[in-house]
Amino acid sequence: MKVLPLIVAGCALAVAGAGTARAQDYSAPGFYGAVGYNGVAPKSSNGVLAGAFRSSIGDDWEPTLTLGYRFAPNWGAELWLPLVKFEHDVKLDCAKSATIKHMPLLLTAQYHFLADQAWQPFVGLGYGWVNVSDERTTGPIAGTNLDVKDT
Repeated sequence: MKVLPLIVAGCALAVAGAGTARAQDYSAPGFYGAVGYNGVAPKSSNGVLAGAFRSSIGDDWEPTLTLGYRFAPNWGAELWLPLVKFEHDVKLDCAKSATIKHMPLLLTAQYHFLADQAWQPFVGLGYGWVNVSDERTTGPIAGTNLDVKDT
């Protein structure tokens, strides 16, 4: 079990609880931030490789950071990214065969419908990018070249 993500999540809950003491002006222009804990769960049935190996990719959960800026009562922009890279084990016929790390990044422009309320549904349009790195092969495909592209 990873201890750092649990510590970060605990700190985020403590900060969230302390935030209720501030003035409740949710639509004022300015910066805001949040710490969270998010998971990436790739498709569970990843098909067959080379006509013989059943493949699967494991899930991962990591602490994340959201930084935003409210330009006007209804308009804002937000940047979301993990604090550490997500890491996934790749299995072929249930044998660990590779490890892949990635760092997703998401930038959105947002329109908030109820700008003066604590609960603010919104619609956003954005750009997402995933930087893949540290591809390592082990087990049955150890020593082979694994090249996963950024998206």
